Amino acid sequence: MRLSALVVVLAIGATARADGPGERAVLGDGYELVIDHHQLFVVRGKQRAPLGRADTIDSAKVGHRRVQIEAEAAECHSLSLELGFDELEAHLVNAAAYERHVHHDYAAAATGFARAAALAPHWPIPAYNLASADQLRGDLDGAIAALAPWLAKHPLATYLQVARDPELRPLLARRELAALRPSPAGTAKVDAGGIIGSIAYSPTHHALALTRSYGSGDMSGQSPSTLTDIAIFDTGGNLIATLPPDHATQTVLDELGFSPASVEQGSSLDNTAEKSTSKLPKAKLYVVIKDSIARAFRGDRELGHAEISEHFAAVSYVEDARVVVISWAESGGPDWCPEGEGTAMIRIP
Repeated sequence: MRLSALVVVLAIGATARADGPGERAVLGDGYELVIDHHQLFVVRGKQRAPLGRADTIDSAKVGHRRVQIEAEAAECHSLSLELGFDELEAHLVNAAAYERHVHHDYAAAATGFARAAALAPHWPIPAYNLASADQLRGDLDGAIAALAPWLAKHPLATYLQVARDPELRPLLARRELAALRPSPAGTAKVDAGGIIGSIAYSPTHHALALTRSYGSGDMSGQSPSTLTDIAIFDTGGNLIATLPPDHATQTVLDELGFSPASVEQGSSLDNTAEKSTSKLPKAKLYVVIKDSIARAFRGDRELGHAEISEHFAAVSYVEDARVVVISWAESGGPDWCPEGEGTAMIRIP
């Protein structure tokens, strides 16, 4: 995608209009989108709340009290959101409650966070914030109640959020969180370069922890640097969280039962004009990519497939998880944009 002037496309009955060169969109019912200091905000009256990093609004399609937003940040990153007006209101209420929170008015903050959570039940941030406010005012039962829906739906992501947040960390002693820690603990090791061995697996949570690297450059043309994070995936290839490669991450991975995985690296790619192939002889598998689809085979039988963005750079088989992991480089756009790493997974029956 490229930067462009603001375009607001109207659905039937919508009331949005363009207002400014890519920096504002009027949505109706008093809501606006505004770019300010490289951030996209929703604004209503004197209230505002950030929605994400952006420099230009490409489009805002409004209809049936929902808005589809496409925005860009310095040509390197895109922001794509679809939010109902209740969810926009939830962002504003959450932001106002956060102001009370940082001024230590935890009771008022909790009231606001609870309202935001009710307005946007599929958005976890107000629930995390409500749990923080409740924990800080000594209401641990209330804090756990706020987290309960997310512990039920997304236990691993919720545990990781609690473990990495100083305001939530005291809740790790509660039985609802302690129940997610297997015995014995895992043995994964983390250093500044990521997970030692690159991949760890938690059989309890059916999740993989992978080291990923990113190139970082800038418009000055200086040599790029390399950044590293640790990405947590379920075995279906769904990203759960990204964590920095530090001691705190090693601690939480071990608590959740992550240990070094038994990994077979695929052969170097055999490329033709139509497809690329990597072999995994120990697992008696091979992976073929064609038309942005990676397919895993044993003999003539296809065992599964996954969509990928570009030709894969590496293939591996995680025996413990019975998963093929495919990774590839993703260009961020112009030369000064970061280069990332894409990941897809295929479960092997």
